[in-house]
Amino acid sequence: MAQPELPVELWILILLHISSREPASLAAVVSCLSVSSITRAAALDRSVWHKLYRARYTHTLPANEKERHARLGSDAWHALFVERFKLDKTALRLVDHIRTHADDRQEPASRLVSDEMSFDVWDALELESHLPVPRVFREEAGEDMAPDELPALEHVLPRKFWAKTTLGTIARNHAVKVWNRRNLLEDLYSFEDVLAGLSAFVDESPFKIFKQLDDLAAKCQSQLDVQASTCDVPALAVLIRDFLRDEGFAVAENATFYHPLNQFPHFFLGPGRGKTIPISLVYTFSAICRRFNIAASSTNTRGRVLCHIASPGPHCADLLIDPGTTSAPVALPCPNALDALADPDHRSLAADELLAAPPAALLMRVVRNLMSSLGTEFSRTAVDWPTWARVQYATSTAFAALSAGEIHVVPQVTEDCALDCRAVLVDGLLPTLGEDRRAAFVEHLDRHVRWRDARTPESIFVGQVVLQPKDTFAVILGGENGSEHAVLSQDGIQVHRGAVADCSSSLPLKLETVRWSAKNLPMFDRFFEDAHISPTGGKRGRIVTTEELQFLYPDDLAASLDWAQQAS
Repeated sequence: MAQPELPVELWILILLHISSREPASLAAVVSCLSVSSITRAAALDRSVWHKLYRARYTHTLPANEKERHARLGSDAWHALFVERFKLDKTALRLVDHIRTHADDRQEPASRLVSDEMSFDVWDALELESHLPVPRVFREEAGEDMAPDELPALEHVLPRKFWAKTTLGTIARNHAVKVWNRRNLLEDLYSFEDVLAGLSAFVDESPFKIFKQLDDLAAKCQSQLDVQASTCDVPALAVLIRDFLRDEGFAVAENATFYHPLNQFPHFFLGPGRGKTIPISLVYTFSAICRRFNIAASSTNTRGRVLCHIASPGPHCADLLIDPGTTSAPVALPCPNALDALADPDHRSLAADELLAAPPAALLMRVVRNLMSSLGTEFSRTAVDWPTWARVQYATSTAFAALSAGEIHVVPQVTEDCALDCRAVLVDGLLPTLGEDRRAAFVEHLDRHVRWRDARTPESIFVGQVVLQPKDTFAVILGGENGSEHAVLSQDGIQVHRGAVADCSSSLPLKLETVRWSAKNLPMFDRFFEDAHISPTGGKRGRIVTTEELQFLYPDDLAASLDWAQQAS
């Protein structure tokens, strides 16, 4: 006797329960399409595809999303999902082309950051960047552990690297467009948009920053719900300021004031948030206020940053408040506003220093703060070298964007932002330059690390591990005529003159060496994708190079195989 089948309504509830962002959820729904007519009806239900769509697609270009809804229908969630999924596949094919074609990357990168794709493909690339790493690179209890029954994926490390690199390029392309001086002068973007662009230079999405602010405002709302409903604007502003102080937000002191990430929103809004500099504190306070429908904005007051709150009506005054102190808000106009805000060094100020500042002026202030921070000894020790270089890249790019046609400082692109020269800087900054400056700008960007044309001498090959000072490891990326060698170290790609010292050629490749290198060497996942280690220690073993390095140095693959098979 056949078992009775579950009703379609129960199947819908089951599919709604399992619908999430993970690919397995989509696979489960799709599999139900071919089981029976009942499961098929459930798998085609609008509510199931609505939840799948909302779970998978947290990023979008608003204009593209509006057009899709108008063309396909506002509740045609299955059709909307299919169209976005096809776009995802196209984007992943372009990223794979970038991975496998070292000599043809700029055109695909420009397409990926264009309005055709951009943030519409962010979520698919983010999933790709979180693929589980090969077992040889995993820590004993690592985050990337995948079920043993899943088949091993090919080229996982470089796939992850290029997916993440493309994400950063998309975010930075958007940031440069926001920072375009013409857009800032036309008030197309707020300071909230402008400062979020800094975090793009460490591969963070601006939508993540906005979500962090939304979550913080929601938490504030839940804690102040009863009081907020009966408060006037000055009292509510004080409650929000007190909430932020309870959350750990305050003005940094001593050397920590110069932490290079103090103005990067993902950093001061993140889990380890705490003391930061005044402009970042005002940024957070203003953003929370605006989510309470309070018209709050940062000022550009000399020597300090305050928050200006516009009057909510004709019978109320504008306010000034300092989120970094406990001083009461001051109503404007006030002839002694800074005295009222407990300024220890009162001086006369222009009227516009007490009003909401334009985003361009605030961004220039941020740039100057960053330049000052990067010049301190503390900033060089507070973060690792790759992060410090990213901060420098962000600073020089923001300054160049604000220079609008008179770029005197060409942005310093970091080695790990391998797609940025055209997709971010040429596409984003070049249109703002005069014809007489464009050629010099492109020539400056068209520089890259020169590795080598052939493998010489025979004892050196790409992928060879060498011992560095302080017992750290580096990996050979190239060399030339035995006199120069490029290595991948903790500080990125470095070119050394002279012979490679302390070469580990007489030692077998150890598992702990491979895992340390994968964890600590920036861009390791761009150049290397696997490791073969002798289980008995009788052979030397080798690190497997990516297709990019195999294309650039075809002789080195055979050399590394010969070396690996020799007895240790």
